[in-house]
Amino acid sequence: MEKEQSTGRELRVTIVCCRFTSKEIDDLKKKYYQTRYRSLSAFIRDLVLRPNVVKRIIAREQQKLSIQKLEELRREIGYVGNNINQVAKKVNSQNFAGKHELTSIFHELQKIHDIMERL
Repeated sequence: MEKEQSTGRELRVTIVCCRFTSKEIDDLKKKYYQTRYRSLSAFIRDLVLRPNVVKRIIAREQQKLSIQKLEELRREIGYVGNNINQVAKKVNSQNFAGKHELTSIFHELQKIHDIMERL
């Protein structure tokens, strides 16, 4: 085994080649980009030699993405709720709900339904 003189760490001198389909490499890179690994080689080594560590890292990054997505959805629902409140205020001031107002509320409720479907 060769040793690096200055740090005493073992040098990696063996190269292993393997083939991937386009989909496999895309999936691998997608997982790699979800992490903070600096090199694809280090990611693949850990994926093979320490799979539980990599799974935890990927899960943590996906959780962060999920939280960001939920924050975006919360904002969207807030906008929709604001629109419904404006329509309700108009209806209350007129003591009448016309076709336009009811259609508007229906569309806003449909937006909320669509948001919930994305979850």
